Amino acid sequence: MFGLSLQELLNIASVVETPIVAIVLLLLSAFRKETFPQEGVLPFENRQAYGGFARSLAMTWKEALLHPRSFFTAVGHGEDVDVAVRFAIFTLFVGSVVGMLLSAPFRAIFGGLDYTSNLFWGAVGCWLIVPLGVYFGGTIIHQFLRLWRGAHKEVKTTWRVVAYSGATYILYAVPVLGILIASIWQTVLIIIGLAAAHETQTWRVAMASLTFSLVCLVPLSALMVLWHVLPKM
Repeated sequence: MFGLSLQELLNIASVVETPIVAIVLLLLSAFRKETFPQEGVLPFENRQAYGGFARSLAMTWKEALLHPRSFFTAVGHGEDVDVAVRFAIFTLFVGSVVGMLLSAPFRAIFGGLDYTSNLFWGAVGCWLIVPLGVYFGGTIIHQFLRLWRGAHKEVKTTWRVVAYSGATYILYAVPVLGILIASIWQTVLIIIGLAAAHETQTWRVAMASLTFSLVCLVPLSALMVLWHVLPKM
């Protein structure tokens, strides 16, 4: 690109210190043609072989979103949960920061105070939000997967799937609708990912996800609505 190597472009981004430039360069890096040095190895877990931190991050992001079945099959063969959590933390931070910058012009039109507030807490609290979601939420999902006899591997496999499904956090950069798009896409990735990683039928994972939503998410959402509505009554 413009006669510059990827490393030179990333150096420019670090000097400019513009998150938008950085994310654009990551995306450009992800979609360069690449021959994987090792079949079934996740780029972010073998960063040196895939060109360093930025390149491996971008390639992992691309593979998770565009080739989820083969990607999460590889996720099921690994055991390192910490690396997967760090991947999700970084994608949440980048997506939230860029989303806050890009959504600024839309605040007056859409009344985006709550939206930008969510992004702010995503950027600031990513070090707490991501581990809590992976370990606590992932453990609950795993129990429902066991209920539907779809958990063929240990809970760490479920943790890794939930963490790498955080590739969708980059979509928080899309103004206004980013969080909604990312949430729907992440749900799809978790279902595909758990089926591939645990080597089980997709319908079992879908039922486990539905049960999780009905038992945990719906009551929680109702409580949040009541929390905001009751003081105004």
